[in-house]
Amino acid sequence: GAMATYGPWQHSGHFLFGSHMFVFEIIVYAVLCANLNMDNFHQIVRRQELDAMRLRETLTELRLQTLRMQINPHFLFNSLNAAAVLVQKNEPQRAIETINRIASFFRRTLDGTSEQWVPLERELEMASEYLAIAKVRFGDRLRTEFDVAADAWEAAVPASVLQPLIENAVRHAIAPREAGGAI
Repeated sequence: GAMATYGPWQHSGHFLFGSHMFVFEIIVYAVLCANLNMDNFHQIVRRQELDAMRLRETLTELRLQTLRMQINPHFLFNSLNAAAVLVQKNEPQRAIETINRIASFFRRTLDGTSEQWVPLERELEMASEYLAIAKVRFGDRLRTEFDVAADAWEAAVPASVLQPLIENAVRHAIAPREAGGAI
């Protein structure tokens, strides 16, 4: 009876705040919603962590595959055979130089596995090492010349971009020819 004189907005206030049960239900609902959202959030975080771990594993595998592709076993065996022939020919100084070049080449290859872009100068140094080792095997049949513009030495290029190109040129253009050729 006392509420008959209340305005409509006053009825809603009494409904919301006059009943302790309704306020309690709202609090319980809010806690349940927060709890469900926290569980969902934790599941999302766990899923992202697993995805990141799988991605790291895949990246590590890809790096190893790239490294295996860079270090061609045939090149290594041929280079070591060339050094052994130099030892048999009683040319120990050239054999030592060849072995040192092989070691330097593989050291540089392994040291730069994490870099994606390198200066062209460094890439050309790797190419020079590779060609010097190949020259021991092919002798005068392999001639090399570098023609690089002065402003290109510091240009960033993808790491190991020249290696497969030069390796294919030696394998498919120089090796089959009796007279050899130039790269």
